[in-house]
Amino acid sequence: MIDEGKEIKQLTGRKYRKRYSQFREEVYILDRGLKVLNKRRNLKGFLWGYVAIILGVIATLLTLLWMVQLVLWTILKIFPFVDWIMQWMTGPIAFFGAIIYGIFAGYLLLCSFKAVVYVGFRFALGFVFYPFEVSNTYMNAFCFNGILLVLIAFGVNQFSSETFSNFLTGSSFHSFMGEAITQLRYVKYIYKYAPFVMPILCVLMLVFMLLSKLLCKNKREKDALDILLEYENIKPTN
Repeated sequence: MIDEGKEIKQLTGRKYRKRYSQFREEVYILDRGLKVLNKRRNLKGFLWGYVAIILGVIATLLTLLWMVQLVLWTILKIFPFVDWIMQWMTGPIAFFGAIIYGIFAGYLLLCSFKAVVYVGFRFALGFVFYPFEVSNTYMNAFCFNGILLVLIAFGVNQFSSETFSNFLTGSSFHSFMGEAITQLRYVKYIYKYAPFVMPILCVLMLVFMLLSKLLCKNKREKDALDILLEYENIKPTN
C-alpha cells in the first residue's frame, strides 16, 4: 500500500481524487479488519459461544413468528396468530400479553437499529457515509445514521401497531398510532395511496442504488478480513 500511495502522489486532477478516495477507503477497511482480527485472537471463554447459540435460536423463533403474523394477518387477513397468543396469555396474567408485545416490538427495533449502524455507502454525487464504529465515528455518519434511527423508531411503532391491531384495539397507543395519525392533513394521503406509491418508491430506490453502484464500479468489494489477509500474505486456517 505504500507503493500505491506513492503512485497516487504522482497523479493530478480528477484521476488523483478518484484514486485517493479509493485508497482512503482501502485503508479504512484494512484498519477495521485489523481491529476485528485482534479482537477475535484475544477472545477468551467458551460460554459466549453457547450464549450466542441460545440467542440465535430465540431470534430465529421471533423472526418466524413475525413472518407468520405478516403473512396470515397483515397481508392475507386470515388469522391473527400472534395476536391470539398474546390475548390468550393475557388471561392468566394480565400484563403477560403486554410483555410479549414488547418483546416482539423491541426485537424489531433492535434489528432495525443493528442494520442502521452498519449503513455505509457512497452516494452517486460523491458523498461517503461510513457505519458507526466505537470511538471512530465520522460526523457525517453520526448525523446521517442518527436521523435514520429516529425515523426508523417512529416507523417501527407505527408498523407494530398495524401488525398487532387486534391485540391493541381500544388502547390509547393504537388510537394514536393506528387512527389519529392516519387522519393528519398530509399523512392521510400516504396511507390512501400507499398500495400504488410504495412499489414506485421501491423501484426508484433500486434504480438509485444501481446507479450509485455503476458510478462507483471500481469500488473494491472485499471483506475486511480478506483484504487484511491479502496484504499480510497469510492464509486463513479452517
